[in-house]
Amino acid sequence: MSTRASRSLNVMSASRSLGIVTVISLVKVAQMATFGKPRHRRLPPDFATGGTASEIHSARSLTTDRVFAFFGSEGLYCFDFKGSLVWSNQIGGIASLGMGPGASPVVGEKTVIVQCDQDEGTNSFIAGFDKRTGKQIWKAARKVSASWSTPIVVQAAGREQVIASGQETIVAYDTTTGEQVWTHDGLENNALPSPVASPQVAYLVSGYPKKRVLAIALSGRGDLTGTTNLLWKYDRSAGYVPHCSPQLLDSRL
Repeated sequence: MSTRASRSLNVMSASRSLGIVTVISLVKVAQMATFGKPRHRRLPPDFATGGTASEIHSARSLTTDRVFAFFGSEGLYCFDFKGSLVWSNQIGGIASLGMGPGASPVVGEKTVIVQCDQDEGTNSFIAGFDKRTGKQIWKAARKVSASWSTPIVVQAAGREQVIASGQETIVAYDTTTGEQVWTHDGLENNALPSPVASPQVAYLVSGYPKKRVLAIALSGRGDLTGTTNLLWKYDRSAGYVPHCSPQLLDSRL
């Protein structure tokens, strides 16, 4: 939650049965300048929302005893279920074309991972943090322009991987070390929808300006572009609204 008048960032918990707020955790109060429109104006990284978006686009991620909240340039925070702050990590400014962050943190066996693709891609990165302490374990540079796609964690080919979509390239990283497991040419379009995957296949989607769906087998290593690991490609009738992530149900996408 972000209250723009005071610029306070909060994580809230509500009773599912009663619908009342039971815990409010104040993350921080930030006195930040407000930059005006237009929406796509290049804003200083620390003020990347510019009054036209919010620091709270990213969803929270949970384990059995922790809540992980990502507020873009304002940092990554970990709370227990009583609302007490366990740790925080100030990741630094994230330039996202003035529209704020969109990727949510994802949780692996040992790490919590954030994908931070920025503007034209000069400073883009993905990083893994120790779930217990918040210490950065690894960080990998990405030559990928701004995206708002949340990565996904999968178990494939004998290791835990995090698959990160992108306009220029799609990359799967080892969640523990950040090592690249495999790559593939990107969607060539705005990367907003999150990937989905079965134990064998990852599906990546874009809807604007072009419409594209890729199905990539998870058995390979290295550059999979032009190989048989690309099971199929579909360039028609993916949803025009590029924000909607696909759903995978049994054998249906």
